[in-house]
Parts: sequence; structure tokens; C-alpha cells
Amino acid sequence: MKTNEKPFLHSYAEEFKKGDIVTWRSFDQNENYETIILDFVGAIIEVVKRKNYDSTRSVYYAVVLPFGRTKTIEVPFHILKKQTI
Repeated sequence: MKTNEKPFLHSYAEEFKKGDIVTWRSFDQNENYETIILDFVGAIIEVVKRKNYDSTRSVYYAVVLPFGRTKTIEVPFHILKKQTI
């Protein structure tokens, strides 16, 4: 069986570039098992390709600096949306 040679999320990564302002949503749970929804806005600093630990196929991530924070985080491209001005 032939597998795709391109990294996973390649088609999503093509839609973004360094410097794009993006939004995404994160879900968490508190000690009472209530769902907490957090909305983030930030800028893409870099596009990285990481080797998946259980596969030979790589995965694309965006290194994003959330506004109001000093640390970057890696976010998978499929949950990002471009911020419209």
C-alpha cells in the first residue's frame, strides 16, 4: 500500500505563513469535571516539522506566541484559524 510522503497536516500548513495572526480554542476540565473553554490569539513565529513518535511520518506544527505571554507554544495547524482584521 502506498502512503503519502508529505508530512501530516501539510495541506493545513500551506494556508499559513510566519507572521500570520491566528486564533484557536483549548478545552480543559476543572476539579468538578466542568469544561473550561479558553480562546487564544497569537502570531505564528515559526513552522516546524516534528517526527511522530509512533510513525515514520512527520507532523507540521506552528510555533505560536500567544498575545500577552512570553513563552511560545506548538499548536497543530488543523485547530488554527486566521484572524480577520
